[in-house]
Amino acid sequence: MEHSNSNQAIALLRVSSGKQGLIGDSPEQQLEICSHKATKHGRVIVKDFPHIESGAVPLDDQPSWAAVRYCEKHPEIRYCYVKDMERFTRSGAEAFLAIWNALLSLNVELIDTEGFVDDKIENTLEHLDVSYPWSIVRPSRRRAIDKSEEARENREKILKLLLGAEIMYVRKGYKAGEAQFGYKNEKIETAEHGVRTIMTPFEKEAFFIRRMFELITEGKSDQEVCDVLNALGFKTRNFKKRDKHTRKVIGIGGGKPLYSKQLWRYISNPIYCGVYRHRMLRTENKETGKETLQPIFFEGEPILSVEAWNKANKGKCSIDVVEGKITIYKGKIPERYTKKTKENEAWPYKLYLRCHVCGRQIKASAPGGKLKHVPIYHCAGTRNEPHQYYGQNAGVLHKEIEEMIHHLKFSDEFIEKLRNTLLRKHELRRERAHQDTVDVAKQVQLIQDEQTLILEKIKQTSSSLVLKALEEDYEKLDKKKIDAQSHRNKAENQEVNIQTVIEYFRYWMEHLEELLIDKDNPLVSARLFSLCFDVAPTIPTILNGTPTLSPLFRLDEEYKKQKLSQKEVSETVCDPMGNRTPITRMKT
Repeated sequence: MEHSNSNQAIALLRVSSGKQGLIGDSPEQQLEICSHKATKHGRVIVKDFPHIESGAVPLDDQPSWAAVRYCEKHPEIRYCYVKDMERFTRSGAEAFLAIWNALLSLNVELIDTEGFVDDKIENTLEHLDVSYPWSIVRPSRRRAIDKSEEARENREKILKLLLGAEIMYVRKGYKAGEAQFGYKNEKIETAEHGVRTIMTPFEKEAFFIRRMFELITEGKSDQEVCDVLNALGFKTRNFKKRDKHTRKVIGIGGGKPLYSKQLWRYISNPIYCGVYRHRMLRTENKETGKETLQPIFFEGEPILSVEAWNKANKGKCSIDVVEGKITIYKGKIPERYTKKTKENEAWPYKLYLRCHVCGRQIKASAPGGKLKHVPIYHCAGTRNEPHQYYGQNAGVLHKEIEEMIHHLKFSDEFIEKLRNTLLRKHELRRERAHQDTVDVAKQVQLIQDEQTLILEKIKQTSSSLVLKALEEDYEKLDKKKIDAQSHRNKAENQEVNIQTVIEYFRYWMEHLEELLIDKDNPLVSARLFSLCFDVAPTIPTILNGTPTLSPLFRLDEEYKKQKLSQKEVSETVCDPMGNRTPITRMKT
């Protein structure tokens, strides 16, 4: 039973993803099937609606509403064809009935090519020559409802099988989806999980990522880093641009140079130190309902180490790994997550000194006197193993340490080794700069070759439009060549003279006290001072000038003689251990 003589129809064409649209049930195939069915019915499809999106979205977002809106504006349309119920919707009977009823209200019949829903209407009281609203029925209604529910269940079953397995493998560190810039996907055979995908460095791109992090760590500005990498030939990865609805290729994207904003997208991405933050790593707390994402290390080979990544990000982001658990912080690490310290600027050497009696770490406090609190380093053992109390005024000890530092020198053997290492590092850096210059020269040569080809084409063309386009391409290449040559010249001019390096080296070797004494940062000074010893020194050895230094350091002979004479004087006043506290009014 038909409602109009019009034979105009439309076709709904839907696929769930771009991949399905390219290699599976494509919109073109669906249109061909719908057109064949409509032709058999004596109808013509005048409009089709291709969509590449899920049919299981909320009711208001169902792609089939596009056909309803079109029919509202075109009352001549009487039929809507779909290949099958799964192409119409996968949200179940509720969504199907809502859209179907909307089409029926516009006198548009829904027909699927598999015969589950059609335009047939029956009167159950036709044999009595009467009809009522309730006696007019559609035989296909029950079949269509069952088929739409089946489509929903099939979708849920497919998602459970495919996504469930994908989530499980992602949480084991395997790759899902396209590899990021600098990496490539690689199939491997695993003992437990079969053939799986991992990420390994793609050296053609990984070179730029490593160089990028090196330059940032060296203190180069964002623009300087971009200029260097662009001069070396950096280009973003090419990709195919596709139509939003049909997914057909409409152009090629990518191939762009590096700029500052994009630079920090790379620098702040933890994937480059092996840390994986996939959406499938999210888990939901059953009690609070909140989602959390726990990063993991992916299976494969990272381009950088976590330490190198942290160093380049300079505190803007940081990664902390404790007992295998990864935590990513943005900005400064919250105080509650930092390790509590026992350091105090009043007694900065407390953690780096030991008691000469029991060998334990020295204690420090500032007991109150009549006028003020006086910091003191002291030790009396423990409750189970006590010994005679020993204390030393912190101010006196600090002066002795500063005096010792002024007489502290690097050993000749260490100076020679450090000098050779410094020269070797400088040579490596010079070689790397030279290699950059060579790479830029190659890039310039490639640009010149492209310009030569363009000039040949200019000579052969007579079209003004083609000529204009070729001239624009030539000018762009000329600008790239000038930028590359400018970077090469700048790199050559910035090469550090080796004699300047040696002079800086000699200065710091002869002025060690400037490194070890910092009045504004006593805690830093104490940490650096502790590096002068393989074993924590005792207070008496520092006062006597006889601490056991690391092999890298030595005390000059003048200081040793001075301390030896002071020790002899101390012994003559009946204080061989040097433990007595001198009191001016007390005879010794």
